[in-house]
Amino acid sequence: MRRVLLELSLAEPLAGWDGLTLGVGWLLLLVAAIWATLRYRDARPWTADEWISIGTFAAIAGAVVLFGPSRGLRRIPLFGYGFFVLLGFLCGTALAQRRLRAVGWPPDLAFRVGFWILLAGVVGARAFFLAQHGGDGFAGKSVVQGLGYIVNLPDGGLVLYGGVIAGTLAYLAFCFAMRLPPLRLADILTPSVLVGIAFGRLGCLMNGCCYGDVCTLPWAITFPELSPAYVMMINRGFLLPGETVPLHPTQVYSTISATLLAVATSLYFWRRNGDGSVVALGLVGYALHRFLVEFLRGDELGQLGTGLTISQLISLGIAALGVALAVFVGTRNRPDGEFRG
Repeated sequence: MRRVLLELSLAEPLAGWDGLTLGVGWLLLLVAAIWATLRYRDARPWTADEWISIGTFAAIAGAVVLFGPSRGLRRIPLFGYGFFVLLGFLCGTALAQRRLRAVGWPPDLAFRVGFWILLAGVVGARAFFLAQHGGDGFAGKSVVQGLGYIVNLPDGGLVLYGGVIAGTLAYLAFCFAMRLPPLRLADILTPSVLVGIAFGRLGCLMNGCCYGDVCTLPWAITFPELSPAYVMMINRGFLLPGETVPLHPTQVYSTISATLLAVATSLYFWRRNGDGSVVALGLVGYALHRFLVEFLRGDELGQLGTGLTISQLISLGIAALGVALAVFVGTRNRPDGEFRG
């Protein structure tokens, strides 16, 4: 666990790495180099959106570097969770661009739809967490403090299924607005979504959330005091202050499973039976994994008197949806030749 990967120094923008702090200038130079390399490889003219994006980024970065120290902002923490979520988004987008280009669709479509899915996903994941666990967080807080708690993502509190539901709604709205076939585009994006989940679970490991139950296996992990796992177990009476206990690394299990599913759906994309079949495989595969791994999780309790967690109940519905979609796809013709690879 490492909630803060490093701190970016604004007071010394070109300061070297000392084990925790790095000058923010080096990060900006890296971003500029990556952006320039990608643009050099892509010979098409820049769009207005790209000019606006780079101008906005440069303006914000310049303002922070120039005026941050004078306003008392000398360092910016780079949180492990946010870093891995961003890394998953970038890697997933890059992989989707390759598939889009291979089938003759505009590669920039990946970033456009990915942005709305990511934004809606974070909002939905946070809302789902607040609906499940928000009661304790709001207790004794003023209205201002309560609003601060709602947006306090660095302290953890995102539920994946809430993000999946909200992201799906945003995706459907995007397809409707752009007049795109949702099942066909979803087949392209499914492996990338799973890549994002794989990186996101590494972020959970860095943050200390989504933890497992007690484990005696050699690969068990222990979270330190004041981590989300430690605090939640203390609040539920599972631990006494100062105690620690080895737990299943369910975040790592989920990363491995999502990676394998990403590979499987990516390979199946070129051999699928029809539009939507890759989505069906992803839905059933992830729902099965999530249902099983929940037995090893220690952060959710049984719901509705079933002994199953809310995520397991949702997994049953998602698996049923995936099977129904697979049956539906099987009754339709194969997709156009442009997607056969």
